Parts: sequence; structure tokens; C-alpha cells
Amino acid sequence: MSKAERIKRTRVPVVDPSLAERLPPGQVLTERLPVLHEGEVPEYDMATWTLKIFGQVDKEITLHCDDLLKLPQTTVTRDIHCVTRWSRFDNTFTGVRFVDLLKDLGVMPKSSYVMLHDDYDYTTNVALSDLDREDVLACPFT
Repeated sequence: MSKAERIKRTRVPVVDPSLAERLPPGQVLTERLPVLHEGEVPEYDMATWTLKIFGQVDKEITLHCDDLLKLPQTTVTRDIHCVTRWSRFDNTFTGVRFVDLLKDLGVMPKSSYVMLHDDYDYTTNVALSDLDREDVLACPFT
């Protein structure tokens, strides 16, 4: 679907003022999650997919998808506001709280950022304080 077609499927809430209050200025509300991806969308073999936590921790771990699914799960509902100017309300996610993953690893006191690595050599850094919240989840795609 082209960008123009995606934009046509979006709408700005005008009927319900409570929805308008949740929409940041310049954002357009959509009911679908747009697929915005650099390159081909990869297919994952969940039997070999891993989450590694390493670096400024006393104990490094590697978890497979099944390992994550065996840990206590939490469900949260949140709005998503993308930098590409779309928003989607009331998204529900289930996964392991990031704070629970980190609590037994001994995060070193000098640590203040987390570097995330993904496909196509994509990396981004996130403040540890942004991940150290009750509503941040590690969610496997199953």
C-alpha cells in the first residue's frame, strides 16, 4: 500500500473531545498499525530467535522466545504516537516487564543507557530510566 493510500485511511477524531485530548498536535489518528520498515520485512524462526542482555550487567543472559513466554506476563494498554505523525489509541501488549528482566542481572550503577540491536544493523539507544518503568515490556512476536 502506498503512503498516499495509508494517509487516506487515517482520520482525525472530531466527534469525541476526549479522543482529541489524547492526540498530540500534528498527529493523525489511524485504526491500523502502519507497516513502516526499511528493506524487506524479515520472517523470524521463533525457535532460533533470541534476546540477549549483556554489557554493563553482572550476569549476562540469552533468552529464547519460549523462555520469555514462560516468565510472568503482564498486559498493558497504551496509545502509540509515531514520529511519522500517526497515532493509534488503545493498543494492548502482553510480555515480560523489562524491570523484571533486569532486576536479577545486577545492572552496574554507572549504566544510564541501553543499546538495542535489530535486523539490518539497526541500533538505537534508550535511556535506562525510560525502560525502568512498570509498563515497559519485552514482547516476543508470536
